[in-house]
Amino acid sequence: MQWWSNVEYPPEAWEGGDFSDGFSSYPVTGHTLDCALVGIGHDATVTFLAYGDT
Repeated sequence: MQWWSNVEYPPEAWEGGDFSDGFSSYPVTGHTLDCALVGIGHDATVTFLAYGDT
């Protein structure tokens, strides 16, 4: 299965394990905050979408 997200972390986050800051994201909705995760496998596609407005 392969996964895609609209959030990108810098290499330092993966090396040090600190995912609290320094990330960029690309919006997929018209809301203020959103995050999408899509997994595609042999027989299924799974999509998670979280969003909110501040």
